[in-house]
Amino acid sequence: WWIGRNPDDGRPDAKGYADERASFRVGGPIVESSVFYFVAGEVTRMRMPIERQFGAPTTQATTFSFPALAVAQLTSLLNSAFGYDPGRFDVVTPERYSTNVFTRFDFELSQSQRLSLRYNFLSTASDRPPYGTTVYASGALAKNSTREHAVVAELNSVLGPLVVNEFLMGYSGRRFSSTPQGT
Repeated sequence: WWIGRNPDDGRPDAKGYADERASFRVGGPIVESSVFYFVAGEVTRMRMPIERQFGAPTTQATTFSFPALAVAQLTSLLNSAFGYDPGRFDVVTPERYSTNVFTRFDFELSQSQRLSLRYNFLSTASDRPPYGTTVYASGALAKNSTREHAVVAELNSVLGPLVVNEFLMGYSGRRFSSTPQGT
């Protein structure tokens, strides 16, 4: 299949589903035999709709025995009494995104010393349903987001025929947030 085309297009049970990925990598010498670079990246996007049916004779994975009218009354009560729109109960579409970039530079300082610098960036976001329940509205999802930066410097030195030294220094920072989606 071509890029961007889903082989499940047209299937009624795959309506709204998307799993998209793109990646790249490139590297090579900057200065012949002494300075090298490498860069890689990946982006993913996933959307997975969950369709539910209410008023079924039995409760199973996505069918529930309590009546659809009760769900409509609950939605109306939340909206009129509290000004809260819980979103849809019948179709909920959690999404997940990630972006990852890795960069590396290698320097041949001398016959006995090599320096490597690495940087990694990661950004993720995913919709998280409430814990302990399978029935929830789209407004009950929370968006969990993480951003991470990591830098590492590594110096390898050969100090003699039997002595080798490795010096590592790194920094890693991470930010996490969780935001409710309800209105």
